Amino acid sequence: MLFGAPFWSVILINGGMLGIAVETAGRKLSRAWFVVPVLWFGGNAALAGYDHLTLAKLQHQIAALNASVRIPFDPTRTALVTAGENAVETGVSDLKLPVSYQEQHDDMGMHYLATRLAGQRVCDQIKEDRSYSHAGIHARGIRANPNELLSGLLKDVCLVSAPESPSLPIVRITASVENLTVAGMPVRLKTIAVLTPDGRRYLIKGGTAAPRSWIPLPIMGCWLNSGSPSWDCAMGFSRASNVSLISDASRFGGEMATLGKVLGLVSAGRPPHVDGTDDDLLNHLKGVKEQLVRRETQALDAAISDPMIDIGSVPFQSLQSRTDIIGPRVERMVSAIERGVALQHNARNNAQQMFHLLEGVPPDLVAPFVLRLEALYAKDRWFRFVGKQPEIVGQPITVERKR
Repeated sequence: MLFGAPFWSVILINGGMLGIAVETAGRKLSRAWFVVPVLWFGGNAALAGYDHLTLAKLQHQIAALNASVRIPFDPTRTALVTAGENAVETGVSDLKLPVSYQEQHDDMGMHYLATRLAGQRVCDQIKEDRSYSHAGIHARGIRANPNELLSGLLKDVCLVSAPESPSLPIVRITASVENLTVAGMPVRLKTIAVLTPDGRRYLIKGGTAAPRSWIPLPIMGCWLNSGSPSWDCAMGFSRASNVSLISDASRFGGEMATLGKVLGLVSAGRPPHVDGTDDDLLNHLKGVKEQLVRRETQALDAAISDPMIDIGSVPFQSLQSRTDIIGPRVERMVSAIERGVALQHNARNNAQQMFHLLEGVPPDLVAPFVLRLEALYAKDRWFRFVGKQPEIVGQPITVERKR
């Protein structure tokens, strides 16, 4: 079926109703027919008006509730942490906040991701030096207008994220979402909970609603759902795009703006001002990177000593291409890989991670052990050694590896 086929009914049915009105006005049809388009468009307008009155009432109630909340917060004494999949984003590019943290959970357990504003020199160095990305430190641009997908990026400033735990007491932000129907209108109500270090819990509200469009939007038909995959069919009235339940929603989102107000934070402005110097931030990020390298080096040594130890699924990101760390350990790593292949289970996973590290080091470091590494393929077909290839002047050799 053609893309957007269910929405052809919007044009056809509304066009038909307008045609009836025109024909009736031209006296080609009985005046009684004029009732049909009046009921069609007038009835929909009445329902849309009722939805928008309900929306205005909800917005007023939420505004009154949020206005009564004030949370004591000092970014120099406490750290702002968002947690959970529905949590409100606390953007340092939109609120005057030195750093924000996001609580994350994966197979390595719970950890934090810190986000800061940075000047262009910091952004460029992080993007050019791959050791930062290997350590999970990344730089990304900031849209000049967050509400426009095609908006250009701001110059001379970016966002830098790094794996880093907060050193100050935590103000933890979580959110829950409840799907409701209020007076026939679908509402997605978000409750944002802010837990302060002294154990106090504050609640603010947000979310969206879907009022009926002022123009009738009848849809009927089927479309291909590539996720299932299946053909999904529907018949009914489509509603307008989701409208924020926060009436004074700013350009960067009503919930974030409201959270900033109750915390006493002000807008960062456009473009946002970067506090501190580039050198201070670079030194801080280098410290974060080296701390991760030390931690992963300890995990590597533990896996070499005990092949069965649990080190997670991707434990050595920051050690890629670190020949100063891998070089002195190559022989012991090869022995640990051989034991891991023989023992299987968790030891095999550890062997795979160490095997990846050896594939990325210069050929001369692994040359004495290539035969031992290639012999692993006969025992486990996953371990097909394709080491780093030497470069020909002017053209590096690349080898495509298949498992």
